[in-house]
Amino acid sequence: MLWLGVFIALFVLDFVWAKYTYAMTNKRAWSAGGYAGLIIMLGGFAQISYTSDHLLLIPAVAGAVLGTTVAVKTAKH
Repeated sequence: MLWLGVFIALFVLDFVWAKYTYAMTNKRAWSAGGYAGLIIMLGGFAQISYTSDHLLLIPAVAGAVLGTTVAVKTAKH
């Protein structure tokens, strides 16, 4: 169950990170600030989780790759 939690956290984290970058590029300060807060919260959860079990890096990496991929593919151009 923890593997799934770490995967989801990193999926969402990288999705949010991509949205943060988009908001920064478009000078949307409040959106970027909100995304920054989520980045810290989700990153903290993930880091606390996989420092106790290094194998949790596997779902962390998978979640990060897929989260960024989905964010970029769904971005409005």
